[in-house]
Amino acid sequence: MIKLIVNNEEYECNYKKELQCDEATINEDLKRQPSLFAFYAVLVEKADADYRNEKVTFAILEATIAGELRNTETKLTEKKLESIIVLNESYQKGLIGVNKKRENLGVLKAIANSFMQRKDMLITLASMMRVQCDPDIHLNKQKFNN
Repeated sequence: MIKLIVNNEEYECNYKKELQCDEATINEDLKRQPSLFAFYAVLVEKADADYRNEKVTFAILEATIAGELRNTETKLTEKKLESIIVLNESYQKGLIGVNKKRENLGVLKAIANSFMQRKDMLITLASMMRVQCDPDIHLNKQKFNN
């Protein structure tokens, strides 16, 4: 179970259990696959927007801090200015926020990609089960060649 916050909403994702599939539940797994993938794909898009918004907010914060420092009487080199900005508590909190949003996005992308692989695995497993039930199943190639 993993807890992720996307757009200020908390999601508890039991992706490990949802990614599992079993021969005994193959039909249910095949039915649920599209909705599970859609859920995580939508979360990826929301997390991506959340991350982009956080980056913009952080860039504005950084520019504001830099502007305030430049407006002082003291002349600062760019290197000194960067050092002061990095040491600013608001800057550090903002950077942590951006990194957390990027982490959420990365985790959700990995989960969504896993569901794409799960789809392929389910199709393969279902095909193998059909062949085991009736080994004489085959496609009539003549029907597809015409």
